Amino acid sequence: LNLHWNALRRFDHSWLEFNNGHLQLTAKPDSLASMQQPAFISRRQQHTNFTASTALSVPAAPVSAGIVAFQNEQYHYYLGVRQTSSGSEVFLQRANGATPENIASMPLPEGTNSVQLKISGNAGSISFYYVVADNDWQPVAIEQDALLLSTQVAGGFVGTMLGLHSHLEAESQL
Repeated sequence: LNLHWNALRRFDHSWLEFNNGHLQLTAKPDSLASMQQPAFISRRQQHTNFTASTALSVPAAPVSAGIVAFQNEQYHYYLGVRQTSSGSEVFLQRANGATPENIASMPLPEGTNSVQLKISGNAGSISFYYVVADNDWQPVAIEQDALLLSTQVAGGFVGTMLGLHSHLEAESQL
């Protein structure tokens, strides 16, 4: 990967590989809220108005995967896809100074194997979308507070990172 891409904490990239021209992240039990190294690869948000998107296969349970806007362990958004007891779903988690909480979820059509996820930022707001097949983008949550990703709210000096994450979830989260 280009040097614009970063991982958190250690230089262990054993969970990251290219496979037939696709980036593949092997899920780890460490979440974005952990002080360990999660399966998370990202690059800096460079503009206040931006769009970041990815296409991915719906992972098998108990793995979730998706796209992230990350300031630190206590301030981030995770737009992901996972299998639940009632089928696959797209979900949005928000960490706003505390443990991440699910703030939105939507079931995916039965038999969905792949999905695209998108984050759009516009100064102080951030919106989250998904699409399956050749349909139109569907909102998961629009105009959420992007200020929680700022150094003024979250502290620090790094700025927001946009990237990809894969998480081995506990059974109780599904």
